Amino acid sequence: MSNVPSYLSFEPTAQPSHRKERVAHAVKEALVTILQKESVLESAAMMTITKVVVSDDYQWADMWVSVYPFSHTDEVIEELQSQIMFLQKELNKKVPMRHTPKLRFHADTTSHDKEAASKKIAELIEGDESA
Repeated sequence: MSNVPSYLSFEPTAQPSHRKERVAHAVKEALVTILQKESVLESAAMMTITKVVVSDDYQWADMWVSVYPFSHTDEVIEELQSQIMFLQKELNKKVPMRHTPKLRFHADTTSHDKEAASKKIAELIEGDESA
């Protein structure tokens, strides 16, 4: 037994900080606002930011983007990458941090992959019923 008061204990807290999730949410909300107000994309495709993950050192914000129709995904990602300096500058203004995470865009293909898998399963079921 130690005579050290509990408030001087240097053991880690039981619950982790949720700062990364709050920063990710703030980055996502700010970027959505920027994309809605500024006509950054020339593509006629619809885009949704599906996920934002902030790195442990808060240097990077990885943004996963889902695009409809799926065939325009590469085009939209290229457009976002070409506007990255403008988007970063606007994000720096909107998110009050000393060092705002740098943006990186990735294509989110999960909905397309699910649709393709569902079609394949339907084809397999039809093949079993006709055999």
